[in-house]
Amino acid sequence: MSATDAAPMTPDTLGEAMACWMEAHEGTTETAPNSNPAADSIDDWNRGVGSPVGSEWCAATVYAAGSASSKQLGLVNPVPKSANAMRQYGHCEPITRVDSPARGRAFYVDHGGGKGHAGVCVSVDAAGVPTTLSGNTNAAGSRLGNTLGRHTGDPTVVHHGVGPTKWIDFNRAAQPPTAAQVAGFTK
Repeated sequence: MSATDAAPMTPDTLGEAMACWMEAHEGTTETAPNSNPAADSIDDWNRGVGSPVGSEWCAATVYAAGSASSKQLGLVNPVPKSANAMRQYGHCEPITRVDSPARGRAFYVDHGGGKGHAGVCVSVDAAGVPTTLSGNTNAAGSRLGNTLGRHTGDPTVVHHGVGPTKWIDFNRAAQPPTAAQVAGFTK
């Protein structure tokens, strides 16, 4: 059996599942301003956080990755439901804040004035340099692009931020639903 014949890996942690989700959606591009009709599209991700269609969507992408991955693993989604990257970061549980990148960790870059950018790390090389995927970016690393794209390097540098990159390990907060939540799902 060759490597290409192997069964796809089933992620066993929330971070791994989020990285896999981001990789599966890499290259998703805005079809036209305020119009992304495909199922599981940018518009759906914005609606998922209560943001109008056509809004900035990097944080909505991180939330969508967390939501789909949590559901896949039978967990409660610990990613705060927000379309604003810096607000989403601010609402993350303190236990999830870490100092370094790793596959599946979310990143948050501050742009000042309440603006920011967010995405998910998909790999870290031997020198500790992360490769990330984020929505609403482009090849130049803009936080106002049109695709879910890949970048290598410190996200604050790549995405032109003003402060240090902030990392979140949602595995630290991932929990199965409570009995009350499960009962609520079955009604």
